Amino acid sequence: MPKINRGTTVKLSIRLSAIAKQKIEYAAKNLGISLAGVILFELTKLLKNPPTLSEIADIENRITLERKHFVVTVNEALMERVNNLAEDFDQKKNVLIGYMVSDHFEKLC
Repeated sequence: MPKINRGTTVKLSIRLSAIAKQKIEYAAKNLGISLAGVILFELTKLLKNPPTLSEIADIENRITLERKHFVVTVNEALMERVNNLAEDFDQKKNVLIGYMVSDHFEKLC
């Protein structure tokens, strides 16, 4: 059965913390979905209520991101929201989204 066309997609590179990556891997294994699926599900929720500039500054002081990038395929609408957020915070997309996602997963149990 062919995949449903969900529109034009682009690649988004994300840097994650080691702890967050472990928790994402654990969630993906338990749910039986890909790492990207877990990240995208949480990222869409996070972008509905994005953090403030002061919250991002606090996250930067607490979390260390790995150098290795994780690539996720996202639709253009989500990428546009990410681009706008990155411009508002004046940060690179991969670092900003990495901090947001890593902070979210590190706060989980």
